[in-house]
Amino acid sequence: MAAPAFDLDLLRRFAANHPGLVVDNPICPVDILVALAEHHDPYMRERAVLQDSLPTETLLRSIGDPDPRTAAAIRLAVSKRGYDTVRQALPLMSARDRQRVINTLPPESVQRLATEADERIRYAVARVIDDPVILRDLAADSHGRVRRAASDRVFTSLAS
Repeated sequence: MAAPAFDLDLLRRFAANHPGLVVDNPICPVDILVALAEHHDPYMRERAVLQDSLPTETLLRSIGDPDPRTAAAIRLAVSKRGYDTVRQALPLMSARDRQRVINTLPPESVQRLATEADERIRYAVARVIDDPVILRDLAADSHGRVRRAASDRVFTSLAS
């Protein structure tokens, strides 16, 4: 039995008046998700950024949203997208948000981030990582701020 045809124009018209009923639909058109990611209602923005079909560019533009729930949803969405998205997103985030995202990543991703060219990313890794091998490498980093953060983590680990 074939699935019934779905009228995307009807869905678009419905979204204009009832966006909350459309945003979670798996066939929600990308243009609607993009519009909802910029919606005036933070709840709509939150739900839109959590959709896997939202373009990465739109997700990256959403970084810095002032609503705390939307900001948390953006961090979650970024961490679920994969390494390339994380690498693009981290420099756009606040230092605190960088650390929050890094804390959610698998160890192999954190290890790769520790070798990124962007000093802000290496610094964020140095501030949260406990892996002694990565900390050793970061303690010898070319950037003083990264070296100090990694050294502080080593001394904190030894003191515990």
